Amino acid sequence: MCNVRREGLAVTHCPILCAALQVGSLFLTAPWTGAAGPERTQMNMAFKDLTSRAVLLYDEWIKDADPRVEDWPLMSSPIPQTLIIVAYIYFVVSFGPRLMENRKPFGLTGIMAAYNIFMVLFSLYMCYEFLMSGWATGYSFRCDIVDYSRSPQALRVSSRSGGLGTFHALVNSVVHVIMYSYYGLSALGPAYQKYLWWKKYMTSIQLVRNVTDETHL
Repeated sequence: MCNVRREGLAVTHCPILCAALQVGSLFLTAPWTGAAGPERTQMNMAFKDLTSRAVLLYDEWIKDADPRVEDWPLMSSPIPQTLIIVAYIYFVVSFGPRLMENRKPFGLTGIMAAYNIFMVLFSLYMCYEFLMSGWATGYSFRCDIVDYSRSPQALRVSSRSGGLGTFHALVNSVVHVIMYSYYGLSALGPAYQKYLWWKKYMTSIQLVRNVTDETHL
């Protein structure tokens, strides 16, 4: 485990941040940067100070994480999710358009229909889980605190956030059932447009969801 010392204290932190500090230090002290010796030293110290502040902020934030899920994939640190988001944005904004620049569009009708059917079923499952994790088995519609115990009920909730945080997710899952049903039918082509008479209500449903969530908060 890497440590950063700041004001005499050893701060343990995410290994990825440790690697960033080490790589940054090597980069700033490399002769090919063109900076003179004292200037490289000053740059290195400034970089270490900035990284140390980031590490302290990270540790202060992550200490309140749910310890029951810290070993789960993508749950021990926000770094992997951040990298995934950055990679997605890069693909959508840069790599994807260049890849398809001289290609015909892919025929994704079947894939889109299958994906949306899966999302409808998954959203229904999430509705069931949120209800059975609390909202249909004891939660009130007021502000319920998170149960951090290791009881079966609490552990079931821990995988979906707990307490107050699950209400908006429950409502969102209900709306997703409706939305992905619409997307799935739309993906099947013009022949299914006659079954989408309720399209005009989609915006209203979204607004009701937003108002419901904000009112509950």
